[in-house]
Amino acid sequence: MEENYMSHPKAAPESQSHGCCSSQATEGEKLERQLWSYIKSLDVKTLEQKIAHEFQSIHPDGARNKLQELELIKKLHLGNFSFSNFKSTESHDTIIVTYMISADENIAGQHLSHKTTPRLSIWKKSSNSGWQWIAHANLHSLSHQEHGHPEQHENGHHDQHEHGHGQQKQGQHRQHCCE
Repeated sequence: MEENYMSHPKAAPESQSHGCCSSQATEGEKLERQLWSYIKSLDVKTLEQKIAHEFQSIHPDGARNKLQELELIKKLHLGNFSFSNFKSTESHDTIIVTYMISADENIAGQHLSHKTTPRLSIWKKSSNSGWQWIAHANLHSLSHQEHGHPEQHENGHHDQHEHGHGQQKQGQHRQHCCE
């Protein structure tokens, strides 16, 4: 039976942290695991091919296009990382993947929090390039207490919170990558 454009997307079963090529891993999980291996090894040439021209990402400090994302990845030193709670939905030539990740990251000399955070990626299949990474949401909260910087508003004032600790407004002073 052929699927038409009105058919419902196929939800793949949730999977836990399987190896990259596990037969139980969904296509979306395999794509994400492979992507992270390219990021860890700073395989920029392969990443340039895997990231779609129209790629967009969103991070706590703002949106990025393909070139901006690649520049950020080039500054990333990725240590150990682990995944959990993969969920993947496939519809025709699109895969949407959500998961949790804990990663040891350092960007431009700044060590980032190792806490487990949610991510979302969208992959689109192209007839000549295979699966392409078209969108990514990095939902890594910039925990204000972790950074110890007071929150600065447009008027230049800083917020002080309990015990005199300031908070940093999301997106200021730090950049995050597709962790």
